[in-house]
Amino acid sequence: MDQLHQLIHTLSKTEKRYIKRMASLHVRGDENNYIKLFDLLNDQDEYNESVLQNALQLDRNQFAVTKNYLYNVILDSLESYYANKNVNHELDKQLHRVEILFDKHLIVQAQKIADRIKKRAIELEQFFVLVKVIELELRMVHLSPEPLAEQLKTIYALKEENLIAWDKLLQVNNYKHYYYQITYNALKFGLTNKADELDAIKEILNKEEIENEDNCKSATALNYLQAIKLRYYNMIQDSEKGLEYSGKQLKLMMEHPKILIPSNLQYISRLYSHCTMCLYAGSINEFEQYFNEMIGIEVQNKHEEANLFFSRYNLAMQRDLVYLSLNETPKYIAMMQKSLKSDDIRLSSVQQAILFLQAAHLKFIMDQIDDAQDWLNLILNMGNASLRDDMYTVVYIKEMILNFENGNHQYLESRIRAIKRLLSNSNNLNETSVAFIRFFTKVIKCVNSKEQTVLFEQFKIEINTLIQTGEARQLSNFIDVMSWIESKIIKKPILYIMKQKLQINTTDK
Repeated sequence: MDQLHQLIHTLSKTEKRYIKRMASLHVRGDENNYIKLFDLLNDQDEYNESVLQNALQLDRNQFAVTKNYLYNVILDSLESYYANKNVNHELDKQLHRVEILFDKHLIVQAQKIADRIKKRAIELEQFFVLVKVIELELRMVHLSPEPLAEQLKTIYALKEENLIAWDKLLQVNNYKHYYYQITYNALKFGLTNKADELDAIKEILNKEEIENEDNCKSATALNYLQAIKLRYYNMIQDSEKGLEYSGKQLKLMMEHPKILIPSNLQYISRLYSHCTMCLYAGSINEFEQYFNEMIGIEVQNKHEEANLFFSRYNLAMQRDLVYLSLNETPKYIAMMQKSLKSDDIRLSSVQQAILFLQAAHLKFIMDQIDDAQDWLNLILNMGNASLRDDMYTVVYIKEMILNFENGNHQYLESRIRAIKRLLSNSNNLNETSVAFIRFFTKVIKCVNSKEQTVLFEQFKIEINTLIQTGEARQLSNFIDVMSWIESKIIKKPILYIMKQKLQINTTDK
């Protein structure tokens, strides 16, 4: 994919108008090649370089120069467009003005702007900006018209401010490091309760600065600390603690919106986390409240649009899998599919795989096996590199189940060998996958339903043991495998079994 074509097709209508206005400043005649190329690329759904070159009547070198120039004009225009819309851009611009005035020895003017920056940086907990402006102030002191005694007082005060600012900045950076470390583990392992996978995470949580929230010296630091704990409780599926910390994060955001909600992206992320915890904890009314609030957010850019899209459909499918209210499910899955095909939504490979797998499972429990296979094929066609560690086994087990349900026993027999090799090569041939491979190898050779039922009864005991010990718990988070096994034993649809269990669980509560 061409990077200029890709960039242009991420722009909003407002951004495009602004960029064309900026590009028109370079016009020497009625119209320049930059604007022509912009319009041509904007009209192309698929990039076609030869058509563009012919339309502009440029040779290869001239065309490459024009493309490169337009690419930089667009980025420069976007930088200008967002300069006053983003607090970081705004503060950076003001800092640059202080430096310009300092270089011209206009110290009084520079100090006035520096004072405004410092006030704003403290208000927004922009500690990196704060230490930069304090450094500029320290450089300007000796050029101020103040007497030496006043200069010395100023230097001492700035020195103390600098220590405090650096202390807060380093603490935030430290918490960020731990958060990214635990996020790495979450992406690598997904949902887990394996001791070896949790050791690295527990090492972080046991640190003194993580255990005690009173150690936090800023709202930003506290936000990262709570995010660390929320990520951990989500991974181990402690719904009670997870709901507690997602609630804490939302409360903290509402108390410090200017600091913790610089854009919709952060708010979408927090609402998504809280909705997920509400589902785990069975708080459906609270889920609906915050879910509706989340989908009502007006996105400002492609990044926000993609994250809201993923959050919306992921949560909707999670909700339907938990509460089995499936009347609207086919409708919104079709809407999701249409949007994904349009290429307007750009999700990460992990996000895509999660949505595809959930759609496959919903279609499966609705007994739409072919549709379920189509969704699963989308994951298989992505390649193993796109899958999180905890999803390798799930995807291939799901593939074996679907082929079994479709009666593709001959194909399944050869596919089992391939799956075993794929899982082995990716170091994901664990007890659960081995149990399923062994089971399907036997069950496809059964000569009658009675023999098949006996195998399913034995398999139920084996898988239940693996779930209880934690080995197969990751699988049960994506596929209700026990309900499927039970449905084969009593010869009822899986949805019938799942609804019976839901009714029992609801009555118990």
